[in-house]
Amino acid sequence: DWGEDWGEDWGEDWGGGGHESGGSACGDGIITPGEICFFALPLLNLANIRALAVADFDSDNNLDLAVTRKDDVLVLFGGGDGTFPVLRDLPGQAGEYMGIATGDIDLDGDDDLIVSRIDGDVVSVYLSNGDRSFANSFSFPTSNGPTAMALARLGNDDALDLAVVCEADGVVDVLMGIGNASFAGAVSYPTGAHPGAIALGRVNGDAHLDLLVANRTGQSLALLTGSAIGTFASATLTPIDGKPQASVLVDLNLDGRLDAATVSSDLDRVKVLFGDGLGGFASSNQNLVTDARPLGAAVGDFDSDGFMDLAVINNEDHTTQLLRGSEVPGELLSAQILTAFADVEFPRAVLVADLNDDGVDDLVVGGQGLTVMVSDP
Repeated sequence: DWGEDWGEDWGEDWGGGGHESGGSACGDGIITPGEICFFALPLLNLANIRALAVADFDSDNNLDLAVTRKDDVLVLFGGGDGTFPVLRDLPGQAGEYMGIATGDIDLDGDDDLIVSRIDGDVVSVYLSNGDRSFANSFSFPTSNGPTAMALARLGNDDALDLAVVCEADGVVDVLMGIGNASFAGAVSYPTGAHPGAIALGRVNGDAHLDLLVANRTGQSLALLTGSAIGTFASATLTPIDGKPQASVLVDLNLDGRLDAATVSSDLDRVKVLFGDGLGGFASSNQNLVTDARPLGAAVGDFDSDGFMDLAVINNEDHTTQLLRGSEVPGELLSAQILTAFADVEFPRAVLVADLNDDGVDDLVVGGQGLTVMVSDP
């Protein structure tokens, strides 16, 4: 029964048992810097989870969770406390789903959903009806092998635009929104060999969003700087040791400039590169060890100390690790395993969001199963 209630407190602490920190006990509602208080909430035991996204699809001010699996698309509607009591399986064409992105595409106040289908070389749009149902999907063509996506205002109008990584062709397709939940034809920008994850941010100091793409076999990060009209300059490549599987943009050293943290799946490493604010990246000499075959990363402040932490999912060792930020600007500490995700095998999707609206970041991991780590300050 897809409507069953998962709102049970599973009581599993991420570090192997509850504790007190900084004079404040877990569960007392007081957010104390350095305090780590979470419980694990398994959501699904389904296999082949590919990508995750959060949005408010029913305008109830609670975050909902969208999931792509190999052969279907799911939406879990949030209860506002980190639980997801209602699940919907969205109808769609048979195919192999990969990436996912969310936003109010038709400007009706309800967030909508876009997924990529790697076998059909299309992206499919699901418009929310606002009542926990979605209209039938419709699609737009892309280059070959669409995978990861990002939805944002890339131009100077109110319409949301779409950036799609197309792995087989080594490009990013940009589809500019033209209103009425529609997009213009894709414009392709070469990135390098086998691009994977995409991150958006203002990297070169101007007001326009830039695209950062990790090229796996190209062993580089490709930065495409944006403009006021949603066009992008040719990619600037930064060499990366190994095969970068994913990269995130975050100001790690607190200098007001975006930095890049990249996971290399073949070297089992996290590499930190400091941004210069002009579109360039320089090595920080941090080359941190992870478990086997890291496939993704996400950033958040899980201990409320003001320093950003990095969560890394390791596919081959079936682990999720946390590299905590330190008092030394830009420094990440050695990885520690998050036992909350011991039930998620072959993890390949990770997401950070404040799911229970308590001011502390929560963490969601999917692979063979789906689990959320919910804060409990």
